[in-house]
Amino acid sequence: MKNVLFITHHYLHGNGGGCFASRAYINAVAEIAEKVTLLVPMKVGMEPEHINENVDVRLCHDGRSKYLRGLDILRGHIHRYYDRVESTLMEGGYDTVIFDNSMCSFSQIDVAHEFGCKVIVIHHNCQYEYAKDNVRSFLDRLSLRWIKRCESDSVLMADLGLALTENDVRRLQNDYAGDKVCKIKYIGTFEYCRKALLDVSGRKPVDKTLRFLITGSLSSKQTYESLKSWIDKYYPALLEVAPDSILTIAGKDPSESLAELCARNSINLVPSPVSMDPLLLESDYYICPVSMGGGIKLRIMDGLKAGLPVITHNVSLRGYEEFEGECVFGYSDVPSFKNSLSRMLETRCTPEDIQHRYTGRFSFESGVSRMRLILEKY
Repeated sequence: MKNVLFITHHYLHGNGGGCFASRAYINAVAEIAEKVTLLVPMKVGMEPEHINENVDVRLCHDGRSKYLRGLDILRGHIHRYYDRVESTLMEGGYDTVIFDNSMCSFSQIDVAHEFGCKVIVIHHNCQYEYAKDNVRSFLDRLSLRWIKRCESDSVLMADLGLALTENDVRRLQNDYAGDKVCKIKYIGTFEYCRKALLDVSGRKPVDKTLRFLITGSLSSKQTYESLKSWIDKYYPALLEVAPDSILTIAGKDPSESLAELCARNSINLVPSPVSMDPLLLESDYYICPVSMGGGIKLRIMDGLKAGLPVITHNVSLRGYEEFEGECVFGYSDVPSFKNSLSRMLETRCTPEDIQHRYTGRFSFESGVSRMRLILEKY
């Protein structure tokens, strides 16, 4: 793999989970390949950030009107790269094309193969499962059939698939390949650059109060719906097991209804903080309540990076199984939540222990090593 064309579906601006993971894969490939050309979606105010300086970044604007984009969804044109992929490959010299999401690979895998390129598709989740859990509009519902089609094609036609969790590897194989053996490997996720960990050496309990923290994009459907259910079902159980506790929820763009729900339950709500670091350093435990949507939940990385034990719904445990029972504790219902919470409160893992484990799995260096090993073999 010397000359790579990397095509992403994500705007590489801000701190969202999708662009966080995409940056990691782009920058890791830039450490391995001799040359990387990146096609990235672009609109004003969403310029790409934190990309390796050696990557040839090419911005792809979408000049279609909303009407035309809606019409294109009906006929299966679900990305902006139909002409751009071929025109870029015509420059010559590319040996590998990496599609960062099955959606932007739709109808383009054959094109890449015609130019003699190997094709890799990175599955950030089981895309159809994720999209189905996040339907917001009529057009979203219409696009589901195409999302399933492009995910199927990417599994069956790509030379290699990379998935973020072992669960996704199994799901993609079972849902689309059946008895046919497809090359889908677990890659996981990791930091997108070399970063120093938070200094947790001074973290000491101020008093007997236990401080729990939930973070995330509070405007997303899967987070909001999961939070509503969690506060109703699990927050009373938290207070029952740990009556001397304080819960803080922090994240981007909370709705008025969520603010009212937090106020009614005496939960601290921190809307759109500039940085999560002070909140993480002031907390004792981290909660990920998301109970819907596929893929790995990157917010759990934030808790572990800050040396915090984590309790999470089993849906969000995907990708963190190797930490289960030591610094990550899963649950599926109220009884298992109480049990896992009690176990977490008794854990002997220190913040430094958790950060050490985090570094071994989620640091940029560990991700580059995994990707290099996989790509050398494929």
